Amino acid sequence: SYSSSSSRGARKADPAAAAAAGSSNGTAAAAPTTSSSSSSSSGPLETVKGDHSGPPPLLSIGDDDIFWVSKLHDALMTTGSYTSDDEVENWLFAEGTQSALLTFQACNGVSETGTTCETTWRKLLGEDHYEATYGSSSSSSTVITAPAAASSSNGGSSDSSDVVIVQEES
Repeated sequence: SYSSSSSRGARKADPAAAAAAGSSNGTAAAAPTTSSSSSSSSGPLETVKGDHSGPPPLLSIGDDDIFWVSKLHDALMTTGSYTSDDEVENWLFAEGTQSALLTFQACNGVSETGTTCETTWRKLLGEDHYEATYGSSSSSSTVITAPAAASSSNGGSSDSSDVVIVQEES
């Protein structure tokens, strides 16, 4: 089972077990489900927001990356900002998390966006911890790679190279 150093108690399930969850009738499931109490949608269990070994990603309402939302909840609670038990137990970034984050941002001189920018993560985790874990970066970039179209609009073939888009953030 998953354990946490915070005082909120044990989580509902281990993140690894949640990712490997199958059907409740004892047969192997074709696709993971979110939980027995959720609707019968066949979507992914979670939407992964970033590399778990890299710097923390921008999180906002609706995000459910178990690793990063759990880190956010733990950091908020460590600083005295509390979210709803339901959001913590289900690793959700919903209205309670946003409210706690906005309060944290207001009390710590960070722009009140309700999202986790680099400055917010640095304040939440502590500058020394952030630097030791993720290094310094005054700006980051997001690289998106998309396959090029197989053929051009005039019916001819085009180069099969990928298209790379780099978005600089400061």
